[in-house]
Amino acid sequence: MKELKLKAKDSNTNSHSGRPANQGLTKLHPQPQKILEWQRLVMQAQRINELSGELQAAMFELKAQAETVRSQNRHPNGTSPDNVCEYLPVGVPYVGQKADGSLIVITRTVDLFKAEREAASLAHFLRHRTKRKQITPPPRRKNKS
Repeated sequence: MKELKLKAKDSNTNSHSGRPANQGLTKLHPQPQKILEWQRLVMQAQRINELSGELQAAMFELKAQAETVRSQNRHPNGTSPDNVCEYLPVGVPYVGQKADGSLIVITRTVDLFKAEREAASLAHFLRHRTKRKQITPPPRRKNKS
């Protein structure tokens, strides 16, 4: 899927052949109203994508705040819950552009635990790398005689 581009289709080429459209035909002029409507459509799609990014950032902020509350064991009712917030799979809308130029609205999954998984994976890798270095004896040097 391509990123959205604020660009009207070129009326000087034939989309089927790639040749200039005015060969054997009268030159077609793009209608300003159609271009304006396309630009508005693309701008609205870009705005949706911006809002989705802001929403995703707000969800990560909520998760961080919930973790802070959980680690400090502060709950308004005086209890110390294990989970301050439950996380179910979530997504945000995204507007993309297909190869033919048409727009498509999809849902992008928000992975709230990706950073934790990557950190755990890196820690695991580094622990095993350190163990291998400790287990492997250093190479022996040959005595020169």
